[in-house]
Amino acid sequence: MTCRCSMKPCVFYLDSLPAAETPSLTQLRRIDVLMQQKPSQKIDPKEMLLMTSMHLPFPMQEPSTEYFNAISGCSTSYICAEEMGIGFSFRRHVEKLWMKNFSPANNGTDKAANDLKNQLKVRRKCSSKHDRTSSYARKSHN
Repeated sequence: MTCRCSMKPCVFYLDSLPAAETPSLTQLRRIDVLMQQKPSQKIDPKEMLLMTSMHLPFPMQEPSTEYFNAISGCSTSYICAEEMGIGFSFRRHVEKLWMKNFSPANNGTDKAANDLKNQLKVRRKCSSKHDRTSSYARKSHN
């Protein structure tokens, strides 16, 4: 799946393997999974692209922070993450970023930060029960 950017699709790569560039978010996800399996192993970028052009022979793990950083420049990354079946992981990662950068003050007097924290709690409860990602999308993008 390529991004939905209008004129030209984005090109993605992981910082740990910058030579393996791809316009496919699905292929980047597979590269991320393989890099999580063997983080210290050096793999030729061309071989990596070939190995990830097909479904992986094992289940995929949660996307890494490096994966989310790689897709952060794409304005349609949230839509694509939802369609790929990783919308919940995407939302949880963004919530962590919000909490990291706008966490409530230690004394609890920062009203805006506390309101944000409460909103994220409510969204987390709702999204875990009603994930809009279809079961087909969850299974088909491994």
